[in-house]
Amino acid sequence: MAKITKVVARQVFDSRGFPTIETEVFCRNISSKAICPSGASTGVHEAIELRDNDAKRFKGKGVLNNIKLINSLIFDALAGLDVRRQKDIDQLLIDLDGTEQKKKLGANAILAVSLACTRAAAKSKNQTLVNYLFNNFHKEKKPGKIEIISSKNMTTKRDLALAYSPGVAAPVKEISENPEAAYDYTSKG
Repeated sequence: MAKITKVVARQVFDSRGFPTIETEVFCRNISSKAICPSGASTGVHEAIELRDNDAKRFKGKGVLNNIKLINSLIFDALAGLDVRRQKDIDQLLIDLDGTEQKKKLGANAILAVSLACTRAAAKSKNQTLVNYLFNNFHKEKKPGKIEIISSKNMTTKRDLALAYSPGVAAPVKEISENPEAAYDYTSKG
């Protein structure tokens, strides 16, 4: 069993130079980190990304209050849980927050903790993250292949609109049978 023994969060900076949360989850002989970059969209139904709102620090975009929540309240709730029980961990985080838009803990804190737990679970089973997710959460449980589609090969305006990152991960078989499926994968992201 890979029980959570420690959760440590720290403020780091994302690719745009904004403060964000890095969380490290420790089990007996492993640890894994995850960073939750800040989102650019601000839809009315979107989960809330909590910030410190201290104008003297990073124009109010600091995340030290989130760090305190993760290192205390969230760790206390997760201590001793098996890191491989992802659905239970995620439900616990949702319940601990208790709000529809994650206004208490912040989606940024919840996601950083959840992903660090997932990475630790994969590591505890000696699997890559992609293989762990496929083996534990894919509905059909058929062997799959994930390939990175280079955005450099995209030529039309629509293709370029999809190229929001250096590469897009998508199941190869489905894309090769139906090239439009690439849009489905990237538009959901």
